[in-house]
This record gives sequence, structure tokens and C-alpha cells, in this order.
Amino acid sequence: MLPVNRQALYLAPKKPLVDWVNYVFPEEEKILSEEALSNDWGTVYLVPEFTSEEEFREWLQENYQAFFENELFEWCEDDTQWPEPLSWELFQEWFHVSFQSVVLDTIDLPIEKEDDLADWDF
Repeated sequence: MLPVNRQALYLAPKKPLVDWVNYVFPEEEKILSEEALSNDWGTVYLVPEFTSEEEFREWLQENYQAFFENELFEWCEDDTQWPEPLSWELFQEWFHVSFQSVVLDTIDLPIEKEDDLADWDF
């Protein structure tokens, strides 16, 4: 296993996001468990390296909107259904945030990236 020059951001839904999904899609089977979502539906983002968690938090506060939009898009592609405004406070209410300072690559293959995601330049 080799360390990589990235750290990780883990985002998982909280109850307000679950409630929003259930509201937007009332005809779908209800998502009942915030706990199940936080364990099974979280997203890991590779992020730049930081010298401290405080530095990471400052960076996240400057860049949260891209993550917020990506997460909402995964649930609902119609952005007219999204809450407004997508504020830092709402982001904190809707997501569990975990910062992981150590990222190890366990596979001896290059990481492949999709070209259509090139607009995610921080």
C-alpha cells in the first residue's frame, strides 16, 4: 500500500437531506433511515493535502457549493427542485462531513478519470 498525494472528504446525508428526497419524490419508496444512508450512501472525494483539519475546513467552506451541487444532482437532476440558497449553513445541516488525512492506494494500477468531469478544478 502506498500513500497518495491526496486526502479524503467523506460526505454522508443527514436527516434534512433524507426528508428533502422523500418530499421531492413522494411516489418513490421512502428513505427511512438516516443511519443507513450515512453508512451506505456516503461519497468519498479525494481532495488536496492540508497541514491541518482547520485548513481543510477553511478550504471546504470556500468550496462547499460544488460538493453540495454534486450530491443534490445524484439525488435529483432537476435543479429547480433543489433548496435555495445552497448556503454553507444548509450544507452543514444536510451532510455529515469527515476529513481523512491518510489515503493509501491498495491497487497497483493507474487511477482513471472521466474527461467529462474536468470542470471540477479546485
